[in-house]
Amino acid sequence: MFHFLDLPATVKQFSDFLESQIDLRTEAKTLEQFRENFKKFPRFQFPEPYWASDALLIESWEQGDSITKYCGTDEGVALSAMGLQAFLKMAIQDNLIHSDLVNLH
Repeated sequence: MFHFLDLPATVKQFSDFLESQIDLRTEAKTLEQFRENFKKFPRFQFPEPYWASDALLIESWEQGDSITKYCGTDEGVALSAMGLQAFLKMAIQDNLIHSDLVNLH
């Protein structure tokens, strides 16, 4: 039924993608690209990578608040609009989207 699927190639492609995501040199390059892409947007900040190996990344600390602080407020609506602006810039203009999983607890 699924003879048209090349399962080994699909697994290899997914594996290669995952391996690239855990190499922190890739993360450092992505941070540098985001800093360049958003340099005309001072309200958006990205850490500056100082040094990276495949397993270690040293970057600047960017102070911020938990997004939960703004839920249900007028500031939250403005924050949502900023997030949408950033996402659309990344997706449409820059063709580069990246996000990290975070724990909000």
